[in-house]
Amino acid sequence: MIESKYWDQLQSRVSKELDECHRRGLWCHGFVPKTYSLESKPALVSGWVWIGIGPREHEKWTFTLVLPQPAAERESIPWDDLLPPNEVTAWLTVDLPGRRMAIQPGVAVPIAS
Repeated sequence: MIESKYWDQLQSRVSKELDECHRRGLWCHGFVPKTYSLESKPALVSGWVWIGIGPREHEKWTFTLVLPQPAAERESIPWDDLLPPNEVTAWLTVDLPGRRMAIQPGVAVPIAS
């Protein structure tokens, strides 16, 4: 998967997770990655995310994507592996007052049935 496709698909996946697990009425309207801190431990990607509140209002939040594995360069990030499947949860942390979210694909757990 190419990086741009990842951010588009993550937008849909975050919207679903917000609706099911966090707070109805919130949805994701897009990611703008800005900083790739691949040398840090853990490796991170951070930037802006637009969060919809209700049908028309949007807020600009910050996000951090925690990579489960280090990457030597941006082009070597395994984007396919970073998209949480629909049957897992606990990978998204939402800070409503701080307008922040953290995405941690490496800590996802199966949804209890």
